[in-house]
Amino acid sequence: MMVRGISGGQKKRVSIGISLVAKPGILFLDEPTSGLSATDAVLVMNCISNISKSYNMTVVSVIHQPRMSVFNVFDHMLMLTEGQCAYNGPSHDALDYFAKVNAKFACPLRTNPADHFMDLVTRGSEVGHPDEIVRYYHDHIEPSVEKEVDKVRLGVAVKDTITYRPKSLHTATFWRQLIQLMFRELKLNYRDPQKVSAKAGNSIVMGLLIGMMYYNIKDQYVPAFGYISLAITSMSAMVSLPAFFADRLMFNTERSDRLYTTLPYYLVNTGIGLLVSVLANAVFATVVWSMAGLSWDNYGAYMAICLVIFWATDGLITVIAGTCRTMEQAMALFNMTIGIFLLFNGYSANTMTTPKWLSWICFCSPLYYSIEMFLDQLYGNTPQWQLTGEPLGMKENSFWKDFYICLGIGAGGRILGFIAMKYMHKIQR
Repeated sequence: MMVRGISGGQKKRVSIGISLVAKPGILFLDEPTSGLSATDAVLVMNCISNISKSYNMTVVSVIHQPRMSVFNVFDHMLMLTEGQCAYNGPSHDALDYFAKVNAKFACPLRTNPADHFMDLVTRGSEVGHPDEIVRYYHDHIEPSVEKEVDKVRLGVAVKDTITYRPKSLHTATFWRQLIQLMFRELKLNYRDPQKVSAKAGNSIVMGLLIGMMYYNIKDQYVPAFGYISLAITSMSAMVSLPAFFADRLMFNTERSDRLYTTLPYYLVNTGIGLLVSVLANAVFATVVWSMAGLSWDNYGAYMAICLVIFWATDGLITVIAGTCRTMEQAMALFNMTIGIFLLFNGYSANTMTTPKWLSWICFCSPLYYSIEMFLDQLYGNTPQWQLTGEPLGMKENSFWKDFYICLGIGAGGRILGFIAMKYMHKIQR
């Protein structure tokens, strides 16, 4: 179902509102009334004027053909014609100024002064005399303006000439940013239920397929079952990669507008995404385990292994997405990384079957540790260990060591991903 977005006028007002959130010292507006009705234009400009006075804010705006009530909002007017300055001074002095340039330039009765000024400086209009007006400005006004500019060049601080704020601080506290971002993310997921249902549906379908492949599994096939199911769980982290790049442009834009800082956005974005993925992987693990016919005594440990291998792989995805500039770069790097991890997984390639100068790669793969945990939980300290874990070079009683290693990989990836998000790929202005 297609949902109608907001109108052009609404977008413009939202854009202005976003710029005002951080209470900047200087606000630049490019035709803020374009696309608005005459009434809305007056309301917007009056609102901006009130805000600028309340927060001691300098507003610099480009505007064309304003109605009289909009023109009266401006304190200072700079008028240009063909790249030359025609007027630079208080708005309320403009009528007397143009009459002083030439008596014929006086504004007629019942005429909008802004329209009259535009006609005067527009070449080809009935009353246009841009050359005379520019010449008068250069002879009588420009020297005094140059003197003011020279004062700044000689060392007058910028803060003495314009509204100055050393740091444009975020007006909202960390907790307010966190709460508002969380509400927005929840609303986006509510409005787009396919984001959640697609993950849940994929978990159920893949769980049923793996479950049918290993239905009521025999002992000799349990290691293969563990490898396949944990590899699928690990690969499911890849679905977050496109969403990361889709959201990053919006994040960089809003951060540059100082709506919020990096940390609250990162916590909300990764936290809610992680929660949805954890629920989806829990569904997958439950379906697979119930169909495999293994003892439910080990179900809790299997669930923990599935979640921690996803946590580790998702952490690697986070740092890859954070450091890469484009989606193509991230996919290439991910495919290379996950390909190595899937190859040196501890099952098909392990420390017993690979050359010693390559076997160390197994210890870099989160999947290796997950399979070692899986086999240790099922067969550790039993006679079957000699037929399952030992031929693969696995070590008994290594469950918690491997568990904490996977936790560390995931946590390290998220910390590096946060650093990359905070300091890399910022919008240059």
